[in-house]
Amino acid sequence: MPAVPCNSTPKDVFDGAGNQQIDTWGASAWIVTRDAGLCTGIDPLGFHDFIVAWSMVTNYWVDKYAQAGYLKYQLPGDDTWHPYSEYSDVGCQYGYCRTVDFTVPLAQGSNTQYWVVYSSDSHKIEMWYSTLTDGQWYNHRIDWTSFDPTDPNGGHYWQGPWYEQYAGETRNPGNDVPGSASYKASFTSVAIWPGSTPWNGEDFPPPFANIDDYPGAGGAANRTLLLWQQYRAQHFQHLDRRRLQMTVRQDVARKSLIALASVALLAAASVAFLSQSRAAKKARTDWYAISKKYRPAPLRLYGVKFKREPAPDRGKAARADASETVTSPNQAISAALPVSGTQTAQGTVLQNVSATAQYGLFSDPAMGEQTSAGFKASFVNLPSWIVTFSGPGISLAPIVPSGDPHPPTGMHSEENFVVDDATGKVLLEFD
Repeated sequence: MPAVPCNSTPKDVFDGAGNQQIDTWGASAWIVTRDAGLCTGIDPLGFHDFIVAWSMVTNYWVDKYAQAGYLKYQLPGDDTWHPYSEYSDVGCQYGYCRTVDFTVPLAQGSNTQYWVVYSSDSHKIEMWYSTLTDGQWYNHRIDWTSFDPTDPNGGHYWQGPWYEQYAGETRNPGNDVPGSASYKASFTSVAIWPGSTPWNGEDFPPPFANIDDYPGAGGAANRTLLLWQQYRAQHFQHLDRRRLQMTVRQDVARKSLIALASVALLAAASVAFLSQSRAAKKARTDWYAISKKYRPAPLRLYGVKFKREPAPDRGKAARADASETVTSPNQAISAALPVSGTQTAQGTVLQNVSATAQYGLFSDPAMGEQTSAGFKASFVNLPSWIVTFSGPGISLAPIVPSGDPHPPTGMHSEENFVVDDATGKVLLEFD
């Protein structure tokens, strides 16, 4: 694909469709894995730049979402696509939780069903991908939300009705979305969860209802979205949210008038407090300069479990496969560094970034496969290392759903990688 210089200003750009005012508990689409060209030259996002294609469900205001699809990072020499999931959560470091399954490389031309749906069994939004091979279904759960979005008292309530979206997306306007003019990234069997009753967590994959945009005889036509490279991302238009944004702005303006009246009454009482606060803030030394380390988020925010254990002593008593076995925290960090986006040209960690590694037993109750005997988790008490890169040197502009009237501009963040103790391979990423 033709090379295009990177844009100096990161921007979420999309090509797709959705939000047709169809009330739904979930969304699904079969998406063909196709390659996409990343921009060339200096990329302001560095290795954190990415290209994705996904199915997604959002709340009414389109400021909360959950999605599943495939992803590729801007990593030199690595054109591998992997399944991933992502959902908005104020409890995560910069407003969303993303999980990338590095254990599964997706072959070019493979067709995979990516689906997200609320479950009345788990009381969470679950994010899955499914494949059909020789008549046999394989269903893999990537993640689920750490909360019940239907609980109005739980702090993570999703205002209904919920809507659906399907799109290719990239963080730099110089990137392509998946596909080319000759090899399109097709979205087929684009579907929603029908009816008012949520998924019961028992049928795999769930019986989604195909969206019928162009009704034929009996209304049986399926929608197909085609993404291709000849229209570059900078020419893509965002999904139409003008009416939504207008509604939000009117609501914000109305609330602002009420707030201004209240602020005026409190202004005099606040002057002394603000003066003291500013003085205290000015007197404080920058927290990062003191600690040189950004406090990592607890792993429970990502819905995983990690039991810390003393690192095994593998000095002279190392087993025969010691050449592959992780023998030290530094070796675990070295394994994760090339895919972390925090590596300099000299192979070291970026300035103002802290790198730590902790040995223990890793379990992820969400990720796994649905089998005839029930759900089988992929990782249960796996001896591994959690490698964490954190600090002000990692600065990302988080992706947000299209139509957000107040998108965040950038926050400090962290990345967590699970490194298999036995093989030294990176298994998963949580950021």
